[in-house]
Amino acid sequence: MRFSNLTSRNLLIAAHDALATTLAVFASFYLRFEGDLFTERLPLLLRILPYFIALSVVVCYIFHLTTTKWRFISLPDALNILRVATVLTVALLVLGLHLRRHPMLKAPSSSARSPLFFTGFLRCSS
Repeated sequence: MRFSNLTSRNLLIAAHDALATTLAVFASFYLRFEGDLFTERLPLLLRILPYFIALSVVVCYIFHLTTTKWRFISLPDALNILRVATVLTVALLVLGLHLRRHPMLKAPSSSARSPLFFTGFLRCSS
């Protein structure tokens, strides 16, 4: 599908996907890093979140989540949601590994991988 064929409905679906991804990332980080650990990681999260949200919109478009008819969910639609969640989880994993090695970004040294799986689970359920 071409970008010129996108309707306002498709843009609303893409906005919903971006919002769901944002909430899933924040919820997963909050569940994993409560209190001071969460506030310590929040500036870095806010710095990388816009890029990750843009990536999630592109991935959702590639896997046809923004262009399908969402009256009922079918098994292929559910598999596409699972694929998107998997791709975004792997992207967060790669980003987390990169941030641990990059001294200029000052990522906390005790980064955990559990938010990645919380994010995938929360993304699938939204």
